Amino acid sequence: MKNKKLIDEYKKAQEKEFEDSLPMERPLFYELFDYLDDKSETVIKETYSDEELEKMRDSAENIRDLALIDILASTGMRIGELVLLNREDIDFNERECIIFGKGKKERVVYFDARTKIHFSSYK
Repeated sequence: MKNKKLIDEYKKAQEKEFEDSLPMERPLFYELFDYLDDKSETVIKETYSDEELEKMRDSAENIRDLALIDILASTGMRIGELVLLNREDIDFNERECIIFGKGKKERVVYFDARTKIHFSSYK
């Protein structure tokens, strides 16, 4: 018991000595923790309304643009994931595709019938 108390006192003294040796008023690691706490707040991105999606679809100049708008809207995939999408990764019968997301993670997303029609027309 006495040894544990001695060790704890020694650790506290070492921490105090370390903090006192720093040239700042506040240790750097506290600043880092504050920065990380600020970054950890989640930002919820707003989605497009149905009217905005219809305006985008109406402004599509060709079937390819229409298919791209539809697949992004129906699957929720990121632009970067769409860029990496290959035709072999799309299963039209099951209306699903395999995408590679952040951290090279593979996941399956599903698309709606409208997207299937537009992609089939684009082939």
